[in-house]
Amino acid sequence: MADPDDEAVWSADEVHRLQAASEGITWSGSVTFRGKKYRLGQHGAENMMPQLAFAQAADAGLDSGDVRGMAAMHELIRGCFIQAPACGTCEACDDERFDECPQFDAGDWPRFRRTATAVCAGPDEILKVVQEAMEQITARPTSAPPGSSPPAPQPSGNSRDPSSLPEAFRRLPPGDLIDLERLARSEG
Repeated sequence: MADPDDEAVWSADEVHRLQAASEGITWSGSVTFRGKKYRLGQHGAENMMPQLAFAQAADAGLDSGDVRGMAAMHELIRGCFIQAPACGTCEACDDERFDECPQFDAGDWPRFRRTATAVCAGPDEILKVVQEAMEQITARPTSAPPGSSPPAPQPSGNSRDPSSLPEAFRRLPPGDLIDLERLARSEG
């Protein structure tokens, strides 16, 4: 029987690279934008709050044309570049001035942001960087493999189809649904 102390110990970086290779992702630890490379932080996968905000925005049907969707995308991509997170305990952190924390290192975020602003990068370019960053950070592709079935279309948030309503509201007669447009007009 093998001695557990003799077993190979894999670093998180090695596991990440193996996962990327198994998913067909060429791991580089960076993204490319307009021909320039920008380093991604080692803490991207651990920085869950921007990922959760982005997932929540996407689940709500928001996209890069919606202000909340853009804000979620901004926080997500900013979080991908962080080289060293704020400590959370210093005076700057207590005052929520995290960028001023002595331990915080924004990495290539300021350089990327200045470049994207200066060249008037459009939503498609920024989304491409977000997708590339998420592939690098999660070591998983962000798009379906060629030949796979497309996802089922999501119903519109405006749908009046009773099947799109929560269970408790499905049993109400159609006349009991509130017409928000009519309500807004009568309030104004």
